[in-house]
Amino acid sequence: VYSRHLLEYPAVGRYSFTVHVKNIKNKTVVIKDGESVDNLAKPSPVRTCCGSWTNVEENKLVNVDPFRRVKLGSVKNLIQVPDPFSPDQIAPSKIVDLHIKVLMESTSLLATWTAPGDNFDTGSVSGYRFMFSCNIEELLDPQAEVQPLVTFRRKDNAGVKT
Repeated sequence: VYSRHLLEYPAVGRYSFTVHVKNIKNKTVVIKDGESVDNLAKPSPVRTCCGSWTNVEENKLVNVDPFRRVKLGSVKNLIQVPDPFSPDQIAPSKIVDLHIKVLMESTSLLATWTAPGDNFDTGSVSGYRFMFSCNIEELLDPQAEVQPLVTFRRKDNAGVKT
């Protein structure tokens, strides 16, 4: 299953869609015959690609033969597109690969992640806020007033490893 969304269009008009898909050598895999995602025991992520991860163990995967697919999609006639100067309507995607490393020699922390976009996973972000709370409910409640641990402005394009 392939899926993707488009959030920005240059203008009102007629748009046709064609999807091109091809494998990435030694990265595109499927679950081996006889294996099932129902009987996976290992809960931690073991394989990463493109900012995504899976908990399927390596020995249950097999590389796929080279392939290429082209699918002609529908034609859409857009009679209205969002004003690019209107207030932001779409939240950035969440960071799913945050890694924190303790630097013992300097008693510091090093954080790395893949930058989300300004509009879900497109565009660029203008900054970050690291939040901390002893109560997870506070972090999940949009109405809670949690104080940021660190805030900084930094423009990163979506998908860039930070």
